[in-house]
Amino acid sequence: MIFRTITDDITGANKSIGLFGKSLNDIKGIINSFKQNGFVNTILNTPLINIDTNAIDDYNNAIKRGIPYEEALAVARRTTNAETIALIEASHGAEVQIERVTAAQKASTIAAKAHSVALKAASIAGNMILFAAISKGIQLATTAIDNWIHRVEKANDAMNEAVGEYESAKSSLESVNSELEEQNKQLDELLAKDKLTYAEKGQLEELQAITQELLLQQDIEEKRAANASKEAADKAVDAYEKQYGRYDKTEEDLQEKLSYENFPIPEDADDVLGMIAAYIRAQELLEQSQKEFDEAVKNGEDTTWLAEDVQSNIDAVDDYRQALDENISDLQEKRLALEDEYNKAIEKREKGTEPLTSSEQKIITTYESIYNAIKMVYEYTNQNDWNNMEISNIFNTANLEKTKEELIAMAKAGELTPETITSYKNLNEAIQNSEIFLKDGQTAAQAFCDEIYGCIEATEEMVGELNENPISLGYAEH
Repeated sequence: MIFRTITDDITGANKSIGLFGKSLNDIKGIINSFKQNGFVNTILNTPLINIDTNAIDDYNNAIKRGIPYEEALAVARRTTNAETIALIEASHGAEVQIERVTAAQKASTIAAKAHSVALKAASIAGNMILFAAISKGIQLATTAIDNWIHRVEKANDAMNEAVGEYESAKSSLESVNSELEEQNKQLDELLAKDKLTYAEKGQLEELQAITQELLLQQDIEEKRAANASKEAADKAVDAYEKQYGRYDKTEEDLQEKLSYENFPIPEDADDVLGMIAAYIRAQELLEQSQKEFDEAVKNGEDTTWLAEDVQSNIDAVDDYRQALDENISDLQEKRLALEDEYNKAIEKREKGTEPLTSSEQKIITTYESIYNAIKMVYEYTNQNDWNNMEISNIFNTANLEKTKEELIAMAKAGELTPETITSYKNLNEAIQNSEIFLKDGQTAAQAFCDEIYGCIEATEEMVGELNENPISLGYAEH
């Protein structure tokens, strides 16, 4: 029986008629909610998990202030519910991210609500229409949860697919351009003749017809490539926002993380700033443990535990470094997907003839955010490699007064100084516009000279090692 009389759990009074344990007034309220908010929103969006966000905030603030995890947890136990405590315990001493709390709460709410409604519907044999609607709700909920869990993966897949389409479009355009260039070359050869034979006239007409078709095809392919470029850039923006958008990114954020007493544990592999902070702290711990180990060896003390500590820190530094290398690779892939549209947007902005679209503004912001993230990783992990890349970019600048070889010769003769650099306008300008990492009190020109002298020293050391230890070609004597 679908409708039945039910008893109020609190007052004991009978309510008129019920459906699935609901009174007629309840049913009317639900129906009105269906009309106003839609079936899925009404059925699926009522929270079932009670997370105390105020308690989460208090706990996070305590961790930031350097209060030990156990003490912060003990305070939380006295002030909040079991569900919130379970979430705090799952953090294992790190901060609990409010965004993740909201997302997880929403996802599990949808799933739990849909599951509960489905069980009630399955127990009623007569209401087939409502059961079908609820089943659809479960399907939608499952899809929503799956999309949330795999949102980064799906966004990256969409970006890669769009980049593939762009590469294909560029390849097709290059093919048409190459063919058109060949046709124009043949046309020019025929048109340059004073008089054409009958066969050449026929050939000219054929070439003109083909050229006309190729020009049309060129226009089509140019538009296709332009649209594919925009699509790839938009997908790259979306992928970056989903994967990296919610994490801290500034130097101030990094210094704040490093100011805490606790080890700065990254949220996950995509938390680039957290990875940098962990790498820096792991390096500090490695230096400290190595110093303690060396001191113990010097004093003839047992070093078993200290050796294990050193090795653990070595492995930690290596793990964080590898994770950051993977971040650089992924970020660079996204930067390259944005590069063409970024350059177009910058050129458009500099001309100032028309306003930038929302898409163009996002492309510029995202591209520069990615560039800054990559640069920050190099700043704290490998400044030498970054400076070498900047030096190469300087030498790739047009109209330089001196070549790399000439500057190296000047350095070998002891003639390369910051003062001599200033006498070369284009070279000095390229150096000043570069982003070479500078040491305290160092100028860009001084850093450039130091890099050149460093290259010479490295080359001389390598030659010296080869002279001392010549490489055997491995030929067997007969």
